[in-house]
Amino acid sequence: MRILCLLAVAAASVSALDWHDAGREPIFVAGGATVLNNEGRKASGDVGAALTLGALLPVEAAYGPPGIDLDWRSVQGSQGSLNHVDLMAVMRHTVDRTGVFLGVGAGLGYARYQPADNPPKPQYVGEAAQAVGPCAKAMAGYANGPMFFEAAYIFPAPLAGLRTDGLSIMVGFRFGSGWYRP
Repeated sequence: MRILCLLAVAAASVSALDWHDAGREPIFVAGGATVLNNEGRKASGDVGAALTLGALLPVEAAYGPPGIDLDWRSVQGSQGSLNHVDLMAVMRHTVDRTGVFLGVGAGLGYARYQPADNPPKPQYVGEAAQAVGPCAKAMAGYANGPMFFEAAYIFPAPLAGLRTDGLSIMVGFRFGSGWYRP
């Protein structure tokens, strides 16, 4: 239920803004793979899926255009499944008009762990858990036209003592009018 509330607030925020006056491509979608830290891999699996939906806000800031990212990561394996949904305020800054960008983000995240019923070789002994809490990410990438590549290290909400931070590598596309260049 909390996730639905977060999604509703994000959708209402995005739909209430006038993107065409911003003069940039304000909406993007990216997908790729995610790899958790060693503890997270023991609790679930080696590689999972990552998806990010984002939007830029039509204002200027000192570091770069502020935005909102909705990140989803899921790792399913023989040991169990880990799912994360994070809603973050982010800022991405293009470095010297080269297309290379750096960014940071912070927000609220939801994490859920479900152990497998009969794991073949139990590496992590834990019970089902879910949590809502603060999350953050650091990112770097390269943008060329509407397409971009991004690597993001995400620090999700703490989950009953289980550390599940990890790296997501994604390719994405931006939509809308123009793109921010400093």
